[in-house]
Amino acid sequence: MKFSMTVPMQTNEYMLTVRLAVGAICEAKGFDIDSAEDYKVSVNESILILQRGGYRGVTLVFEEENGLKVTVSGEEKGESEKDEIENEISYALLGALVDEVAVERENGAAKRIVLNKSL
Repeated sequence: MKFSMTVPMQTNEYMLTVRLAVGAICEAKGFDIDSAEDYKVSVNESILILQRGGYRGVTLVFEEENGLKVTVSGEEKGESEKDEIENEISYALLGALVDEVAVERENGAAKRIVLNKSL
């Protein structure tokens, strides 16, 4: 199974759509409610990190890989917000809620975040 979606992020109006899609994918893969909520929060925080980094859109690619893996990639770089405290909180949440986190950086800022959570 591979599923992808690209979402504009100039405003947060599509965040609910992303959360609903992530929840549906988690349910289809057999995650329990708590694990699905953890995964939705993790995807949301990944998007916020990229949004604060100045990306105007994100592409999410979901794949089955020892559970569920999502790659969240920034699209259309613009002006970034230098909110390192918010990013530190987001990274701490990612580390606590999913099994594996990998961050690819470009010029010191996150460009791609890969999350993996086992069933």
